[in-house]
Order: sequence, then C-alpha cells, then structure tokens
Amino acid sequence: MDGPVINVLLVEDNPADARLLREMVAEAVASDLVVTHVDRVALALKAIGEQCFDVVLLDLSLPDSFGFEGFVKIHTAAPTLPLVILSNLDDEALALRAVQEGAQDYLPKGRIKGPALVRAVRYAVERGRREAAQLASVVAQAGVTPVSAVVPSSGGRLVPAGGAVGQAQTVRATPRPHADNLPTGTRIGNYSITGRIGRGGMGVVYEAENTILRRKVAIKVMPDALAKDPDALRRFQREARAAAQIDHPNVVGIYDIGEWEGAYFIAMPLVRGGSVQALLSAGGPLHWRQATEVAADVCRGLAAAHAAGVVHRDIKPDNILIGTDGVVRIVDFGLAQAVASNDSLSSSSDGQGIVAGTLHYMSPEQCQGQRVGPASDIYSLGAAYHAMLVGKPPYEGDSKRILWGHCFCSPPHAHSLNATVPEVCTEIIRRAMAREPMSRFESVERMLGDLERALFEESPVNVAS
Repeated sequence: MDGPVINVLLVEDNPADARLLREMVAEAVASDLVVTHVDRVALALKAIGEQCFDVVLLDLSLPDSFGFEGFVKIHTAAPTLPLVILSNLDDEALALRAVQEGAQDYLPKGRIKGPALVRAVRYAVERGRREAAQLASVVAQAGVTPVSAVVPSSGGRLVPAGGAVGQAQTVRATPRPHADNLPTGTRIGNYSITGRIGRGGMGVVYEAENTILRRKVAIKVMPDALAKDPDALRRFQREARAAAQIDHPNVVGIYDIGEWEGAYFIAMPLVRGGSVQALLSAGGPLHWRQATEVAADVCRGLAAAHAAGVVHRDIKPDNILIGTDGVVRIVDFGLAQAVASNDSLSSSSDGQGIVAGTLHYMSPEQCQGQRVGPASDIYSLGAAYHAMLVGKPPYEGDSKRILWGHCFCSPPHAHSLNATVPEVCTEIIRRAMAREPMSRFESVERMLGDLERALFEESPVNVAS
C-alpha cells in the first residue's frame, strides 16, 4: 500500500457501471482505495453521516434525483467533501457547470479508464485536502475557531479562538459587492476600481488602476448572474482568447484575465473617448468622409482579426470606439469565435437556439443560425456604415420586421435617405450587405480598397493646381 487508505463512496444505480468502475480500480492495483457502493442519493447521505469518506464518485442520473439535484444535496450536506461527477454525457457545458457548482472533476463514462479514474480520485482528494488546509489557515488568521471545533451550545456560531462560548460573537463573511455596481476602491486582483464606465454586451466595464504598475486600465467584469451560466462564461473566456490573438492599433487588446471571488474579469487598455453610437445618439449622422474613414479603420482591424482566424460576430456602432487621440478601435470580442476551431460556427449559443449578436446589424446567415465567417463581419460593417451615414440602422421595427429585412430585402438606399452621401458610399453598402455571403466583398481588404477609393475619388478638386 503506497499511502493512507482513501475511502471512496460510489453513488451509481446501474449495476453494470458500478461493477465496471470497481473492476477498473482493482485492475489499477489501487490497493489504497476502498470503495463503498450505494445506488441512491438518500443512501449516500446516510452513509456520509455514518462513515468518513475522502471522496464521492457521483452519477448524475439516479432514481431519487436527476441532473445536479443529487450533487447539490450531497454538497450542501458535506461542503468540504470532494465530489467527482460521472456522466454518460461528454458535454463541455455540463463539465463547466460541474466545476462551477463545486465539483472537483467531471468524468464522461465513455472515456474513463482504470488508471485515469484512480488519478482523478487521488487528485480530487489531494485538492480537497489542500483547500481544507487553506480554509483552516484563513480561519486561523481571522482569529476564529474552525467549524469542527464549535460546541453545540454555541448555536453553530464561530467564536474567537480561545474565547468562551458565553462571550462569543457571531462572525459573518462580508458579502462581495455586486459585480454590476462595484464601489470605488474595490480590489480585483492587482487592480483597484476607480469608476464605472458602462455596460457592454458581456459585462460591466470599470476604470481601474494596476496597483503594481500604476497603469490605468479598463476592467470588464462578468455580471454575477452570467458567471453562473456555462454558455456565457465560455463566451467571456472566448473574448479573452480571441482578443489575445490580435495585435493591431485598431483593436482593443487585453492585458490580463482572471477570476475574482467567483466572477471573471478582463483587463484591457483604457480608451479615452466614446463610441460611434454615442456620436450618432448625440448628433445624428456623421459626415460621409468621417464615416468612411471610420469604416476603413474598422476594416484594418478586422483584417488583423480574420488573419488570426477570429470572427467578431458583433460589429456595431457600440463596439466601435473613437479615442481622444482620434484612433478608431474595435472592442468587445465577446461573441467572437475562431474560424479554424473545431466548434461548429453557428451563431446560436451552443445549440440552444440563442442567436448571438445584435439584431440590427446581424447578417442573414447569423439571423438564421447558420455557419458564419468573415463575410458575416463584412455584412455587419456595411450595416454599421449605413447607420453612420444615415443616423439609424438599415432596418427598424420589431424583431420580426428586422429579421425580414436582413433575410429578404435589399438595403435601403443611403443617398436617398441622406442626399449628402455620395453614390459610391451607397454602392459599398449595397455590396457589403448582399444577402448571399458569396456576393459580398471577398474580404475586408477588398472592402477597404473601395472605401479608400471613395475617399480619393470624392476629394475636392484642387482648383489651384
């Protein structure tokens, strides 16, 4: 026996699976693992109350519980007991949720092998012991006795170390401020919040300072509610990975990504200025030349993104920033997805029918949940360019009317809506917003070429020359 005995509680109602799992342990010559088997959550809770276990292997589908119901019951009854979830489903979203809920690991049954199972069990036990030691250290530093040392007459309250029960004071953890409204001075990792900037499609944005480098940054914090959503968390993490691949002056990159008390955040360069949408809301359409220059800069940033295999999937005036330095930058790759990834490039949120993106600027294929690529960004940029020139998106009204416009109509004629817009700009919009991806510009570089030609051809003639 290589080490201390590890007592394993296996909660599995399928006799064949239970036998196979026990055989795997035996074949791995894991003589230090002792397995106790029950087939109900109720029996598991009874066993936990009567015996001391080091880890629980829990099937998600049991006769007296379904899904995470059994996990929650066991985890609530024994919050420090490591749990490893066993499932017939090899599902990334379920695995992510399991870890978020507090599981040490998630093992698809179809991929379990004896040695891997034993390693997972040992790892879960070791990690659980480390976390218990860390908790004990925190409790000791706080000057309170551990929960296990609280006597019954104290009513379950934590009492100061060495203090009498009769003199005990209730110690409660200070709740973390809500991620949607963090007060100034809140510490998130190495960052200190100095103000709130606003809300984006995937989180709340704050101004902050790196307390080590003394550098001003923008911090995007995922809201508490979204942090518990596996799909939202995956999109948030995808934003960081996508932006990290792109190094271009017209793209807002990232400095850091981290987790803070259950919430996730991204640290980005702080851009002083505002969005194109803010300009449109305050003053109406942009001058055609300014709009064309902005669209050209967006093309340059998107070219770098597409070269890195990244599709933004949510180009809109809100996600185009103009800094006080005059530089145009694309922000918020929260809906981006790598073109070369193995995921299906549907615009639904992982098969659950949730269309990702902003309806006013979505491509037809994105509206219909079809495969998307760089051509979808070209369409969205065409729609955003129209909004910059006219002051409103191409299609308005309720959701059905907007969807109908994207999928079945030709884009409105920008020159007819704003006579100051040159026909060449209207033609660029028409081609960018073609319903069929193959009918659009072959690339953002081609669209950039037409935008640059429009700026040159429509330049005032120098009569002095």
